[in-house]
Amino acid sequence: MTESTRNADVLIIGGGLSGTMLAVQLLRLPGARRILVIEPRAELGRGEAYSAVELGHTLNGNAARMSVDPDNADDLTQWLTDYIDAGGWPESAQQSVPISELFPPRGIFGLYAQQRLAEAKARSASSVEHVRGEVVDLQLDGASTLLTLDNGQSLRGALAVLATGMFPAARTAQTEPNGLNAAAVDPWDVAAMTRIDPHAPVLIIGSGLTMVDAVVSLEQAGHRGPIEVFFAARPAAPCAPATAGLGGFSRRRPPPAQPPAIAARSAPAMPQCASAGHRLASAVGHRACAHWPVVEPGQRA
Repeated sequence: MTESTRNADVLIIGGGLSGTMLAVQLLRLPGARRILVIEPRAELGRGEAYSAVELGHTLNGNAARMSVDPDNADDLTQWLTDYIDAGGWPESAQQSVPISELFPPRGIFGLYAQQRLAEAKARSASSVEHVRGEVVDLQLDGASTLLTLDNGQSLRGALAVLATGMFPAARTAQTEPNGLNAAAVDPWDVAAMTRIDPHAPVLIIGSGLTMVDAVVSLEQAGHRGPIEVFFAARPAAPCAPATAGLGGFSRRRPPPAQPPAIAARSAPAMPQCASAGHRLASAVGHRACAHWPVVEPGQRA
């Protein structure tokens, strides 16, 4: 062991939502522990998923389903109620639904996770420290685990937890011109989307939540051209029964504040609503099925 090795009871590799909520649960346990969370980002609690800053990049579940407290299913709804009452997220007033049914922006959800961590730290005899860096090596050493960071620092812990979650999305650079005026852009970068011809066709490969975010980004950037979504097709499965009361969800409401509001733009490119293994994010899938019957047959490619 070198003099620069730091010791802890628990090492958490990854400080996004999973690593942060693990730290919160450890802080709630009796006793005193030293917990180190290794995360290269400047903040804990956000990670890749909840660093989104656009209000249109929302959770794929409503507030009633997204509590981080296993003992209180209404925790997010209660926090969001207080947050809105204090003046946060004023745009939520445009949606005439109970707070429990709102789909909060992911950036606001990250703030919620950070606040719950701060509260747990204030009430605990244990400590949590954010160590900025990336783990490049892990060695099991007897009854402990030794980590090496990219800056050469060493950390040793009695326990180590992998909470790496989502890695940053790979960016596919276009290295050679092809005469098609094509570009590969970050799906969360609205500023980059504004450099696309607003009437140009856009191809999105994949039909998950990132596709939903990309459509939202295009919408907010002023894009009004056709969007096609491609994914690995499987034998078509019948659409689930449409939920009552969804009529009119596909009408354009700029900017889209909820996942249902963007389904109409991508539905024409969803073959048979996708199979069970390739459905859209749960927040929009059944609405896409409700929209599908009105799509012209020639557009169901």
